[in-house]
Amino acid sequence: MTQADQQIGTLIGRLPTGTTVLLAGISDVTPNAHLHVAIATGPSPDGRPFPHGHLTATSTRQDALVAITDLTATTIQLLGLPAAREVVGRPWQPGGPAPATTSETVTELADGDLASQVLRDVRGPFFAVLVTVQLLFYAFAALALRRRTPKQHVSGMRDASATHHASTSKLLRSVQIVAVISGSIAVSTFLAQLVPWWTLPVPMLSVILTILAIAGLITAVAFAGPWRTHVLGPLTTVAAITSLALLIDVMTGSTLQVNAVTGYEPVTGGRFYGFSNIAFAICATGTVLGLAGIAQWLLGKGCPGSWSSRCARCTGDSRSSRTGGRRGERTSAAFRRSWSVWPSS
Repeated sequence: MTQADQQIGTLIGRLPTGTTVLLAGISDVTPNAHLHVAIATGPSPDGRPFPHGHLTATSTRQDALVAITDLTATTIQLLGLPAAREVVGRPWQPGGPAPATTSETVTELADGDLASQVLRDVRGPFFAVLVTVQLLFYAFAALALRRRTPKQHVSGMRDASATHHASTSKLLRSVQIVAVISGSIAVSTFLAQLVPWWTLPVPMLSVILTILAIAGLITAVAFAGPWRTHVLGPLTTVAAITSLALLIDVMTGSTLQVNAVTGYEPVTGGRFYGFSNIAFAICATGTVLGLAGIAQWLLGKGCPGSWSSRCARCTGDSRSSRTGGRRGERTSAAFRRSWSVWPSS
């Protein structure tokens, strides 16, 4: 690396002033794919010099992320040539600010690559654990519901019936709590990205504990307010939190979906921004269930049926608006972690 850096520095020193230099790593030396370097210096495609900071492109809409196909589009625009229809990339652009020193920048970008590598290892086992736990919960819930109506073979045994009813109520309450926690897991897989779990010694255990902790917080909120008295109140709260969290994320750059166990990873390059397939399904389900719970609550309060109909109409309109627009570009090119630097003096 030191030798390559020296050679590049020597080359830049021989170039005329105002020359744009693009440097990109385009291949791997290991069996597993990694994020690679992308550096730009000199005038950018819009004529202004690349400032010290990250690179980005409209193809990714992610700070410090560009695609290998963007290199072609950037070169074509710098040369002032017309872009052919087959060119799928977008020119590099200055992105957000980078750390002040090179070592800090390298550490930050390497952390993104580490997250992608760890995600590749934990995603499969995570889904295996998730599906297994869900199936066990369904079996537990089915057994609890079967005990809901006790069989009374002898009349007059009111004490025994009352005791059985209290036991059944506690069991059903436990089912409700576990159901709310289970419903909170989906959005928690995205909110877990707020914690750098991939840097911890045991990533698999770390991501599970992080997700469970966040799901526990959401469950506490679901049972904290006055809505807990309604049978659908806690689940409606979880559904609303799920829908709002993912909507806010997709409107602010989809950062929670990058390298999430249920999101997408930069190395694969299957999606740059917007909803991933799983995130879209979770958000749509949360919206439908949330509005359905609100409609049921309105009916219970004696509100006119038109209010419930409006909630149902909002559900349909929301689903249509999310599926009607373009949900993001796709590419098979690998993403590249990137930043721009000033020329060496």
